Amino acid sequence: KLNQGIKNKSSNRPSSKSSKERGIMVHSFLEQYFSGNYSSDNLFLEDSEYFKFAIEIISAYKKDYILSFEKLLKFPFFNFMMSGQPDLILSPNKRGKIFRIIDFKTGERIKENEEVYLFQLYAYAMACFELNLIEKGSDLSISLLYVDAEVNVEFQLNYDDVLDKMTRYLSKLSNLNLMNRNHCPLCSFKNICNPQVAQIS
Repeated sequence: KLNQGIKNKSSNRPSSKSSKERGIMVHSFLEQYFSGNYSSDNLFLEDSEYFKFAIEIISAYKKDYILSFEKLLKFPFFNFMMSGQPDLILSPNKRGKIFRIIDFKTGERIKENEEVYLFQLYAYAMACFELNLIEKGSDLSISLLYVDAEVNVEFQLNYDDVLDKMTRYLSKLSNLNLMNRNHCPLCSFKNICNPQVAQIS
């Protein structure tokens, strides 16, 4: 299931920060905002008006969820030891609410580049199941929250969905002679890669 929340507002905002610096600022601001651990002296508050969409999305869950920012997850999966830190985990504190994992993104949404982001979210979801943060009989939600583009891309999944997707991802890792040409412009090895290989569909 896919849900999108979109606001028609330009994301072409003036900024002197690099994309990496802005990403760090976004994570820092949202964590401190919802922990109440910030002051008007923080320099990144100058950009606070651009976080309104993300604040609205997260605030809607605050009453019924426990918010955990950048919680370290580490778990074995087949022959791999996997670890990572989701930007935000929302653990329900009442019945009827679904477990949620949110990853923050800056800049415009480019669907063709989302595969690597979704892999991260599926890995986080698998970790939450394997670490018993959520029962395997329960559904969960994974989301890409684009702070600048003001888009929330959400998928609702169950354990079988996550296991199937992770198995497919790891199968691709076992066949590195295959490639997805959509990722070529972003790849660090594009100058030494042999382009005459099969393409992953």
